Amino acid sequence: MKHFFLKTHLFWILSKFMLAIAGIGGFISMWSLGIFRDHFTLMANGLLVLYGLLLGYSGYADIRSIPPNTVIRLITGTLSVVSGLALLLLIFLQHVRNPFMTLFMALWVIMLGLYEWAQLVRE
Repeated sequence: MKHFFLKTHLFWILSKFMLAIAGIGGFISMWSLGIFRDHFTLMANGLLVLYGLLLGYSGYADIRSIPPNTVIRLITGTLSVVSGLALLLLIFLQHVRNPFMTLFMALWVIMLGLYEWAQLVRE
């Protein structure tokens, strides 16, 4: 697994930035549309923004070769794996429009979490 992650290091860094931009952009879009009807939706999307900011910082630390904070790596890895498993649960419960794309996204996010955890072991 380490060999795979070492060969695809740049892909995972770009993935962090893409997911961070998508998460923060989605929050801003929903905020401007006024979609937040209850506190749960606001909290869930706030967590998405926090996740995006942490992913962005982690990607920045990877590019600049800054020794990353192990707590941030642990949080982003855990949130990635939990988010991926939640997407798999949504597929299982048939609450998605496109199960194939959701499966692809779930596996991508879970692998990103495993990459973050692998970076912890490497240190």
